[in-house]
Amino acid sequence: MSGIKQAESTFRSGASSITASASRITGSLTRLIGVGAGLYALKRGIQSAVGAFASFDEALRNVWTLTGETWEQMQKVGQEVRDLAPKFGITGTEATKALYQIYSAGYKGAEGIEVLKASLVGAAAGLTDVFTAADATTSILNAYKMSADKASYVNDVLFKTVERGKTTFGELSSSIGRLIGIAAPLGAGFEEVTAALATLTRQGISTDEAVTAVRQAIVQLARPTEETAKVIEALGYESGTAMMEELGFAEALAKVTDYAKEHNIALSDMFTNIRAVLAVLPLATTSADEYAEDMKEIANATGAAARAFEKQKGLAFQLRQIKAQFSEIATTLGEEFLPEINRMLRVVQSTIEPLSKMGSALKDIVTLLGTTSLGALFGGTSGAAVGGIIGGLIVLVDMIQEVVNSLKETNIEVAPCKLKMLKRL
Repeated sequence: MSGIKQAESTFRSGASSITASASRITGSLTRLIGVGAGLYALKRGIQSAVGAFASFDEALRNVWTLTGETWEQMQKVGQEVRDLAPKFGITGTEATKALYQIYSAGYKGAEGIEVLKASLVGAAAGLTDVFTAADATTSILNAYKMSADKASYVNDVLFKTVERGKTTFGELSSSIGRLIGIAAPLGAGFEEVTAALATLTRQGISTDEAVTAVRQAIVQLARPTEETAKVIEALGYESGTAMMEELGFAEALAKVTDYAKEHNIALSDMFTNIRAVLAVLPLATTSADEYAEDMKEIANATGAAARAFEKQKGLAFQLRQIKAQFSEIATTLGEEFLPEINRMLRVVQSTIEPLSKMGSALKDIVTLLGTTSLGALFGGTSGAAVGGIIGGLIVLVDMIQEVVNSLKETNIEVAPCKLKMLKRL
């Protein structure tokens, strides 16, 4: 009997020791899970800051490929863009991508920044993206051989066209390139063709159809039918192109159609392209007075985009500004603290990478222990606690693996180091 009591006492003492050990393990693993959660949050923060800076850096380097400037000079340009962009509710990265389009068009340095500023105003006023606005602005500047200081005026005319017509800044900006590429070399003025678009879209014709119609009308004057060529010659011009270069598109169209009316010549005989007729009939006949008024208004468009921009500064715009400012803060953190982040990542990776390599084996072991031996040994509440901690360890291993994988994506050269805290654990 005494032997049984002694065995029971020994067993209870051993069980008590095991329970105490389990308690210590529970505390250690709980702290380890806290470390894992901190690492996960750190990883997300690093990704956000470094990712924001990496995107901007890539965009700026793309611009750099178009210049002969040094990287230090480009960084100054980049900082100027980053200071400017949030005022218009966009990130420095978005603005830099637009700057690439501007540099591609031949407007670089101070000229490029001037064009970018005008495009930012136009985009904010017209609720479109700055890349689209910059693309349209530079296309028009180049087509009509304008200098960079005319960029604001170009956006004023575009916005006045939106104001007068039934179109949007985005629709107009994305389609007008197909028109001015033909209009400018053939003598049709910028204000004339944009006024035509305002008039036609107000009649219910879509922006894209209006662009095509005006384009074809200009082409038909430059490459006239036999009947139209006779009319142009009768009016004293060698060609339709010469006529438009001297008079402009609007007056040339008016003279040709007036002559046709006086001599009973059908417009369908002069303009055989059905798309051209879609523009000629309203502009030269039924809506001629409206077209003249639109040209008058567009000729006085200066300041239109800036006035519209001021009207857009409501709650939605302010929220976009705040969002853009937070993005720039993240970009700045990614840039300013990148050396320290690199050092920290090297320490973390060199320490936890060995643990990550044994991740699969570790998970198998703790899963087995959690569901069999330990659960049976402690039972009840103690078993559930240990099982929960083991499950947490499995989650932690997953977290560590995810951190390691994300670190590898940064392509950072990692030096061998030791992290004392994890070593103690």
